[in-house]
Amino acid sequence: ASSVQLGQRLLAMGFFGLLAAIVAAFLFAEYLTSPIKQLSATAYKISRGQFGAKTGINRNDELGTLAESFDTMVDQLRDNIHGLNTRVAERTRELSDSNQQLLEAVSSLKYAKSELTASETRQRLILDALPAQVAYLDAQGRYVFVNREYAEMFGRHKSELVGKVTEEVMPARMYEETLPFIRQALRGEKVMYEYSAEVNGKAMVTRRTLLPFYGEQRQTVEGVLNLSIDITNERETEERL
Repeated sequence: ASSVQLGQRLLAMGFFGLLAAIVAAFLFAEYLTSPIKQLSATAYKISRGQFGAKTGINRNDELGTLAESFDTMVDQLRDNIHGLNTRVAERTRELSDSNQQLLEAVSSLKYAKSELTASETRQRLILDALPAQVAYLDAQGRYVFVNREYAEMFGRHKSELVGKVTEEVMPARMYEETLPFIRQALRGEKVMYEYSAEVNGKAMVTRRTLLPFYGEQRQTVEGVLNLSIDITNERETEERL
């Protein structure tokens, strides 16, 4: 009976000892895995944008060091993101200001272009209304602009003359007699002369002025401005007198 009782006691002691070992192992495993779970939960919060999350682990072992390093890394990441957001906001504001300035510049350019177009239209109307023949030739003797009076002298429309050289527009005799005066103006001299020609079957006498047109530096002549006035009636009156 004593042996049986002793065996039961030993068996009970062994069972409680095993149970205590299991509990101790569970607590030890929980002690080891709890910080890892906290780290995992904190990492999940951070991945969702909660950069203020902390592990809350304060231990003097390797897991404590890992948790402290993790929290420090998160703090640095939060500071870097904050700084990046600040720079992005500043850059966005600068781009917005630049975009506004660009829009204002484009608007101003459109307005200036519209005003320039209107000014050119007014000038062309005025030049077409003048009782004079006006033409502008570049340095190669090519027509850049002519008014209506000048084009009608050759029986053509203005668009037919622009872009052509004088040799293609003027009759051969007129071209040969006018070319020396054009060359003289291209050398920088103001030229005035009278020229007689037959226009639409009628004799016409014109007083012509050739003005050299200088570039921005006023060192080279870029073209010649021709101003011609019909003085046929004046000459006929002089002859009658």
